Amino acid sequence: MEETDSKRRQTQINEWNYHDKMETLFIFQLTFLAFAVTIILLSLWKYGILSRLYAIYTGVTALIIILIVGIIRRLYTKNVRTRENWNGRTFEGDYSLSSLVPPAVLAATSTANKQVCDAVKANSGASTKPVTISCP
Repeated sequence: MEETDSKRRQTQINEWNYHDKMETLFIFQLTFLAFAVTIILLSLWKYGILSRLYAIYTGVTALIIILIVGIIRRLYTKNVRTRENWNGRTFEGDYSLSSLVPPAVLAATSTANKQVCDAVKANSGASTKPVTISCP
């Protein structure tokens, strides 16, 4: 039994390492593509085909996109993935809508929903079509 658990755990470790390397390769590919596009745009600027501002703006935008994707993927791995299984997810913490959306937005949305529900309920008798609505 212990040998089977050990083999299963080693398989999980190998799978984790493989997927982590693939994610690193993905980030390197994005970086390579961004640098290639930036070099092409800078060479077009050098020959006078593009403006300098456009070439720099596009390069900086590509760099920012790479940083955002890298940060999101690293945070996802750190906070959501389980330690044993790459494809597993942990659901610890408060992932409800109220924790993700600011309270002012929630209050405005619930007030607007209540107004719509009240208006539909008030006009449901005047309509010839049946109205089905679920309001809180």
